[in-house]
Amino acid sequence: MYSNAPAPTRVFLKCYKFAMLGVYGVGKTSLATQNYAQNIEDSFRKQILVDEILCLVETLDCEDGEEYLGLRDAYIRNSHGFVFVYSITSRASFEKIEHFYNSVLRLKGEHPVGIIVGNKRDKSNQRVVGIEEGAELAARLGCEFVETSAKTADNVDKLFPDLVRVIRHLSGHESPESSDPSQSHRSGDRRPDRNVISALFGRLRRR
Repeated sequence: MYSNAPAPTRVFLKCYKFAMLGVYGVGKTSLATQNYAQNIEDSFRKQILVDEILCLVETLDCEDGEEYLGLRDAYIRNSHGFVFVYSITSRASFEKIEHFYNSVLRLKGEHPVGIIVGNKRDKSNQRVVGIEEGAELAARLGCEFVETSAKTADNVDKLFPDLVRVIRHLSGHESPESSDPSQSHRSGDRRPDRNVISALFGRLRRR
């Protein structure tokens, strides 16, 4: 017996890929696995709602070390945005952030849409990197900035929505609060520099 019921509609969600970069031990994997729905090797997927549009976020946990260089470079080339992670308890991890940023710049050939994350804020009594230092570095590199705790999930939900909004805007799908034509960069236009990306993040913060 045949049914006349229509076949169920398959919904294809836009997938945004984010590479997580930082030295070993800063909590990249713990951040990546917060509320994830699926994992394949070093990638973790979950659905999030951004401005009432459901999308799929895939985080790629990039291992540090020369033996992982080829894989890390491949992740970088295939990512839409970047999460640069350091621990507030480790100055060495903080000082490596600009190195990772420059690696992305070299491989992508354009300034990345990124967020700098000071993780382990639950260990504030062991802090060696100030909030102001993280914010200043992010401003200089044209990135967003946030401090998080993977242990308590504090601010973890803030990692991806604004990254998605900025990427949508740069690809021609509006987002950062009413488009300013003088700062729009549609597909085919010149690649935006870090000042444009920083301005878009700033507009979102002022909402």
